[in-house]
Amino acid sequence: MISFDKNSLTAIILSAGFGSRMGRAKALLPIEGKTFIETIIGNLESAGFASICVVLGFKAEEIKTKLPEKVDTIINPHPESEMLSSILLGLDFAERDGNSALIAMVDYPLVKCATYKALAVAHSVAPDLILLPEFEGKTGHPVVFPKSVFGQIRKIPAGFGARLVVQNNPGIVSKIPINDPGILCGINTREDYENFIGKFPEE
Repeated sequence: MISFDKNSLTAIILSAGFGSRMGRAKALLPIEGKTFIETIIGNLESAGFASICVVLGFKAEEIKTKLPEKVDTIINPHPESEMLSSILLGLDFAERDGNSALIAMVDYPLVKCATYKALAVAHSVAPDLILLPEFEGKTGHPVVFPKSVFGQIRKIPAGFGARLVVQNNPGIVSKIPINDPGILCGINTREDYENFIGKFPEE
């Protein structure tokens, strides 16, 4: 079995936003008897990730009750700001251990354990590449950013996201073929939830 260096890659889960289009905190939505955040963390742990950090903001205390003790958390004091602010907090956390970062989003709970594992293994083989999962010719989430590009991400101007670094560095981008449509299934609205999961739950 191919393995990866558990001490070289930190999984950062972005879960600070208000979920305004959903009307609820996406991390706490149910999927197959668990919440989104529990499902994502469970898949990351099963894939072998030893370092997992969740960036929280809206409903932080409630979300914390769903997290294993060994999972770290960071509070974004400005959850209403651009997603890049949460990414930067996550990069700071990964960099403390000298790690690169796999950036996962809480609205992609359908990503399979095997996808996280494949990206981690690919990072072990090529630790200086930006890794994008690809399904049927389309790239999705999560994305692996090597620590060598953290400085570039920190210099991204307001109004742009981390994808700008992907666009600016085509020579170090590698697309990893994945048999997982979940990498394309962002669940941001109630309609998305019903399309991908089922009847939207009432509170």
